[in-house]
Amino acid sequence: MSGLREYERQAITVLTAGVLSEQTLAEVLESEVVSVEHTGVGYFATVKHTSLPKQHIICHEPMVFGTEGDLTVGFLVILKGQELTLECHLGTGESVPLDVRERGLKIKPAP
Repeated sequence: MSGLREYERQAITVLTAGVLSEQTLAEVLESEVVSVEHTGVGYFATVKHTSLPKQHIICHEPMVFGTEGDLTVGFLVILKGQELTLECHLGTGESVPLDVRERGLKIKPAP
């Protein structure tokens, strides 16, 4: 697999502020993506790192959106078992395009 996309790195940085140390965040952002699972309405991209917490933590604030043209997706981070999973989803129940990871999404935290 490959590494995280730039917009994924930005979303993770915003969502894990105050949860992960700067050192852990830097190491995680350079980690290899071990799996990408398309769900039909989004995808999960997972990285593993020994410095990630073992306990289950969901990072969903502030709300973070990615936009490109008419496409707007939301993100959250799930930490569990020394894995970080970035969830990308549409709130409308529609499908996220399969090539969304290849797009140049712009990250915008909600005000």
